[in-house]
Amino acid sequence: MSICLTCDAFCARMKKAGGDILIVQYTDPPISYEKVTNKRKMSQVHYHHQHELYYLVSGETKYFVGEEIFHLFPGDFIFVPKQVIHQTDSENCLHNERILMSFEDSIFDDETRPLLEMVSKCKLVRIPLSKAYLVRDLLTKLQIETNREDPYKETLMKLYILELLALLCRLR
Repeated sequence: MSICLTCDAFCARMKKAGGDILIVQYTDPPISYEKVTNKRKMSQVHYHHQHELYYLVSGETKYFVGEEIFHLFPGDFIFVPKQVIHQTDSENCLHNERILMSFEDSIFDDETRPLLEMVSKCKLVRIPLSKAYLVRDLLTKLQIETNREDPYKETLMKLYILELLALLCRLR
């Protein structure tokens, strides 16, 4: 199981799937972490074969998930279940920084599957300022693991993603 984690190493192929919907296929990674700055709009509605967790660091954006529209502010998380069409649009926001994490169903077992079910129901989570340090700590751990090359990297990435999902369920 390989993990593709840095912006340079993050490999995605986009294939036109008829109409204006794109299927975004990741080349392999069961878990990925990517930090993106100043990309203002995904021009087409698309979907992935993996779940996506989007964290807005700065700026503002609208996020279209299925038939719902969310207005995100710094500190907000949005969960996009796999195979659900979505699009982001930062409109007039000139600076937008976000962190994208994607992961497959394989990170879940019977004990942790309820986390997936809960974040699928409550897609938007606003982190209270008093709890922001908890999120920052986990995102820092994920960032550190992206640069490691050892046999424990994938295990820790999986655990940190699960811990982040549990925290989001708690704070929703």
